[in-house]
Amino acid sequence: MDKALFELEQGRQEIRDLFSPESGSVELAVTMSSTLSKILRNFRAKQPHVRFTVQMVKPEEMVQLLHRGEVDFCLSSPLLQGEEIVSKRMGLDSILVAVPKRHRLADRISVCLSELKDEWFVGLKQGYPTRDLTDRICQSVDFTSVYVYEGDEPARLRSLVEAEIGITFVPETSTWNSSKEENIKILKVDHLKSVREIGLTWHKSRYFSQAALEFRETVIEYFLRLHRDSN
Repeated sequence: MDKALFELEQGRQEIRDLFSPESGSVELAVTMSSTLSKILRNFRAKQPHVRFTVQMVKPEEMVQLLHRGEVDFCLSSPLLQGEEIVSKRMGLDSILVAVPKRHRLADRISVCLSELKDEWFVGLKQGYPTRDLTDRICQSVDFTSVYVYEGDEPARLRSLVEAEIGITFVPETSTWNSSKEENIKILKVDHLKSVREIGLTWHKSRYFSQAALEFRETVIEYFLRLHRDSN
């Protein structure tokens, strides 16, 4: 059934591309939004008329979407695997800690993970890759994070940290880290290789519009530049 749906969707995409080659569309699925806004901004500067559809889903759902032909690309952490799936690692992303400005650790540049064992956390629900990764990181130093809020919307976490409801883990590539917001302090984690892999994935038989091909190049260029700037 997935193969039939895939072929039907490919035909529809080719017809859409024939009628509007100058604009086109890009269908995305993501597990995190931390890098997406910057990538979309870069692409919009070059292709302002391309239409985007973005959905945030869990990794196990992404492979199904790819096989049914419902998305062009998946931007995910961790990398996806599956039959007829092409997955390329774009980069590594460190995990940081965000605390409110009046927090006891807010005057620090970095913290040891063990210093957070008595904290209250806010974050995504279990099953989201970043949450599962940070749970494993905390368990590696023998403590389980106590969550007072668990949700599906990453954007909501900022306001909860500002309101001193709890602290949270954030990716280094997130907009939090570049923000001038004075109500939140971003701290590094000492003595821990707390990183996540970021990958771009697509179906090897997928028909790609010109817009989709250019978007893929924009993603690759973004992470190459990020890597150069960090070295």
